[in-house]
Amino acid sequence: AVRVSSVGADVNAAGSFYALTLGVLAGLALHVRRWRALWCLAGLLQLGALWMTGSRAALAATALVAVLSAALAAFCRGRRAASAAATLALGLVVFVGGYLYSTAGVRTATAVALQWRVELGTAALRMFAERPVFGVGVGRFYALSTRYASPTWKDRNNAHNNFLQVLAELGLVGLASLVGLLGVVLRGAWRPGRAPRAGPLRAGLAGGVLAFVITWLAGHPLLVLEAGTPFWATLGLLAGLSSPPAGTPREGARPGGPERWRRTAPWIAATLILLSVLPRARAEIRGGDWSRAFMGGSSVHTDARGQRFRWMARRAQMFVPAGSREVAIPFRSPNAPAAIKVFVDGKCVARLVAGRRWTEAAFELAGVKGRASVPIELRADVLTPGGQAGRLVPPPDKRVQVGLPRLLR
Repeated sequence: AVRVSSVGADVNAAGSFYALTLGVLAGLALHVRRWRALWCLAGLLQLGALWMTGSRAALAATALVAVLSAALAAFCRGRRAASAAATLALGLVVFVGGYLYSTAGVRTATAVALQWRVELGTAALRMFAERPVFGVGVGRFYALSTRYASPTWKDRNNAHNNFLQVLAELGLVGLASLVGLLGVVLRGAWRPGRAPRAGPLRAGLAGGVLAFVITWLAGHPLLVLEAGTPFWATLGLLAGLSSPPAGTPREGARPGGPERWRRTAPWIAATLILLSVLPRARAEIRGGDWSRAFMGGSSVHTDARGQRFRWMARRAQMFVPAGSREVAIPFRSPNAPAAIKVFVDGKCVARLVAGRRWTEAAFELAGVKGRASVPIELRADVLTPGGQAGRLVPPPDKRVQVGLPRLLR
């Protein structure tokens, strides 16, 4: 089956986007009667675009929200509104059913997609179990996915579930904040008496937002700029339409007490989170694996004999695993002799003169504790003809080549 998207490369995120905009267009059609035919035509085009994405999650979410809207209309708006909403919902259900029937031959792809989501969802829960409060860090799920997935899983990917992705990357604090924000906005949208003239528009926006959020269960549209940006804009518009006018007292609210706590609690929580940033950052730096990091040098090159190295100027810093007891680092200065000094924890542990041939500096790492990686500082100075150390000229003139470190024991 061919799947097409004009919004972005991610067809599932495009489906979520069309599910959102269908709700917006439905709200505009109900709110602005003068342009109703135009909004309905745009809605039909969006419905066709949704079909072309082939996103089963977006199609199912759109149909589900339509059915819920029909039920709410029957309960709140009377027989006429209920009939119109039920007709629309029935049409969408038939539309989705027709799509699923027409793509019955790709059920194997559906099984594979479900297997992917189960595997990546399990990885997300493992990340959460390891870092339950603040998560593993924003944007780190993709890089860490293979580490937390099963041993046979080799492909890096995102969680294909925005709720689980946020839970893994931001922990309970991030997920609670996101769900709380959605709950406050959607709860305000369904409250009576909030901008009654904009009621139909508000209901359409809420339906679009709800359909978009439902697709999070099987996708990650928030990670796609073309889908995430319209969602946040729509959520902000819905929050504005759902907010009471300035100065309007809350129903049943009394001055002080719970009302004051409701206003101050978010500020207290935000302050505590900010205060926790510095100690958490220090712990990450000390406990992180920096063994592949190199500061003050180039990317890795390979010479004619297969020796892998980096170029450095006067100073550079590299890292080795803390479990290492003895390390050897090869140096070469092809343009002019260079005096090399190696420092660990501010102490000089090795000195040598690097020339046109590779020369190794071997040293021990005794006494280094409490870290996952040990920083090693490198300093280089060019030797003048008189044998005195002089300032190393930056690239592209006289530079030093630093080979990859070897762990001797």
